[in-house]
Amino acid sequence: MKYKNNKLWLILAIVALVLLSGCAGTNTGPSQTGDKQAAPGTTAGKPVPGSAPAIHFSKLIEYLPAPPSGWTADEPQGFMNTVESGSWSMANRAYSKGDDARANIGIMDSAYYEVGWFASWKGIYQYESTEGYAKTTTIKGYPALEVYSKSSNEYAMYVDVKDRFMVYITVDNADKDTLNNLANAIDYSGIAGLK
Repeated sequence: MKYKNNKLWLILAIVALVLLSGCAGTNTGPSQTGDKQAAPGTTAGKPVPGSAPAIHFSKLIEYLPAPPSGWTADEPQGFMNTVESGSWSMANRAYSKGDDARANIGIMDSAYYEVGWFASWKGIYQYESTEGYAKTTTIKGYPALEVYSKSSNEYAMYVDVKDRFMVYITVDNADKDTLNNLANAIDYSGIAGLK
């Protein structure tokens, strides 16, 4: 089955663009404004980018859920990105039901670099309008952003797992219950424990 808008390739292109533009940010340490010195291998209590090797995508694929009842799923896909400054990985799976309902789940290991969704995670904001919303929430104790677009009939959820892994779920032409069911089918604690 082919995903109509082939969002995976769009996502991959965005990640590649971030890589090629040199936007893989690194935090170089405490500022000179009085920050306390962090433990070795961490910056302000957070691990230094690249301080842990990226988990291979084959391991991330294991955490992509089976299709819900009545849905089918493509074979999972994954990739590793390695550049001079470090590496990160991603796994993805597309799901469908009938002719119109589509979903996509991805898991990215940033290896603590500010790449992909982490590059914009700090800029998250909430809004609500007649055309949709974006709101912060939690899923199984992890911070998340839930988004809805009325014009495209699309729901999305982005879940930050320990400032390292980003789980994203998109649902087209289905309801919010589908988004919630897919989001709840993911083992976030298992992902958080990957090393």
